[in-house]
Amino acid sequence: MRVPAPLRVPRRSATLAAAILFALPGTAQALAAEPDEETEAVDDEAAPSGDEELPVPEGSEPEEDGDGKKAKKAKKTKAKRGKKAKDDDAGEAKDLPPVAVPPDRLTGKAAIAYEKKKPWIKRWAPERNMLDLGLSIGGLFVSKTHGLFDASRGPRPSLRAGGFDVSFRAAFMPLSFLGFVVEGGPSANHSSSARADATLGVFRVMVLGQLPYRITPTLALGGGLIGVRSSAPNLRQNDGAFHWGWGLKAYINQWIAVRVDGRHIVTKGAAPDTRAHYGELLFGVDVTLRMRRIVKSRRIDRDEDGWLDKDDRCPTEPGDDVGCPEDKDTDKDGWPDRTDRCPKQWGDGARGCPIPDTDDDGILDNVDECADQAEVRNGFQDTDGCPDEAPEEVKKLTGVIKGINFDSGTASIRKSSNKALNEVAETLKAHASVRLEITGHTDDQGKPELNLALSAQRANAVKIYLVTKGVDGARITVKGAGSEQPIADNKTKAGRAQNRRIEFRVLE
Repeated sequence: MRVPAPLRVPRRSATLAAAILFALPGTAQALAAEPDEETEAVDDEAAPSGDEELPVPEGSEPEEDGDGKKAKKAKKTKAKRGKKAKDDDAGEAKDLPPVAVPPDRLTGKAAIAYEKKKPWIKRWAPERNMLDLGLSIGGLFVSKTHGLFDASRGPRPSLRAGGFDVSFRAAFMPLSFLGFVVEGGPSANHSSSARADATLGVFRVMVLGQLPYRITPTLALGGGLIGVRSSAPNLRQNDGAFHWGWGLKAYINQWIAVRVDGRHIVTKGAAPDTRAHYGELLFGVDVTLRMRRIVKSRRIDRDEDGWLDKDDRCPTEPGDDVGCPEDKDTDKDGWPDRTDRCPKQWGDGARGCPIPDTDDDGILDNVDECADQAEVRNGFQDTDGCPDEAPEEVKKLTGVIKGINFDSGTASIRKSSNKALNEVAETLKAHASVRLEITGHTDDQGKPELNLALSAQRANAVKIYLVTKGVDGARITVKGAGSEQPIADNKTKAGRAQNRRIEFRVLE
């Protein structure tokens, strides 16, 4: 059979046809969408790799000039770059922390991982609602014209130019770049003219501004006191002072920062209407408490559904009613979370909550006739939930029941036993909630296995008798103990007679 030659379309005609098709409304969009639809339908195993070229039927190769080849190559390169960018985006998204917690509230390993994704200069940068507690050491440099003395008690004593300084600080930053700081501490000094040791003290409250980066320049401005204490009478004085200074702080991690600070202190001098200038240089360590990460904010809405987390029953899933999706049922009890008063506890009670057991006696309040008093388990009305005492006739149904006898070696009940068994039947019929266990026992005469079978048969014979007298057989269980539980000496005739017995036990 001869295969017809492929139809050849002149280039000019093909160009004209293509122009007409793309001129029609929507045609270009439809044709542009077809390759994607066909790609989705292709089986993975049959699809060629990115480096392979699809075979082209003979005679249908497009005639391309140099520009056409360049365009095809550029398109292929663009597709590869797009795929790589998509893969990179997917990898970054995969490494991001869970969205269930806002980034600024992450702690521990999650916080470390999140911070490491930032540029180094922004890691552990200051944030709003931070509390810094710190300790610094350094030096306090005293003015040569200091006015720290009581002129009424003598001339101005000398002070050493500098002394070792310890400073404590606390800073609260309601904004990442602005806050308040309280500082103060003692500095050791000595007066050679007064021949006495002296302790200078500094206290100040300042407004603190800073650039919120990991390496944080700071500027502080405020006021406070500077004073001196000594054994010398005239070296005791407190003066108001103006404080300002610069600083540089570096955050090691979420909790620890190191810092260096310089302070300029201006206060009154030795002579009236003069000023004395002091300097302070401090090196310290701060513990930073990021309150937004520690204290649960009342304004957080993680799922951005308009319900704040404190009121949202489903804080990580957007929803309309009470913040939950309409069909969300966390505890699978049939009550949607939006109407379930106990959304995390399975319950068959009111509004999806478990039925309570107030007195903890195992009987739920909805059927407990005495919800605030625990049931007494004595085999008598143990399901009503009320503490009660069994009547005397029920108490007699526990232990060995005398007067029940059998023919020797058989399970045949003697007529002399009828009176005792009839009394048992009447008691059971009068108290329908009582359940009974009947156990048969024998002496040790004969083979153990035969005694075991005989004891079970005798217990069952007693049950049958009671059933014939109108007692529900479902209320009675039987078992045989054979000769394994003697209550008397089997070596005597009287002892063996005691061991051949029937015992009752009221079940709870």
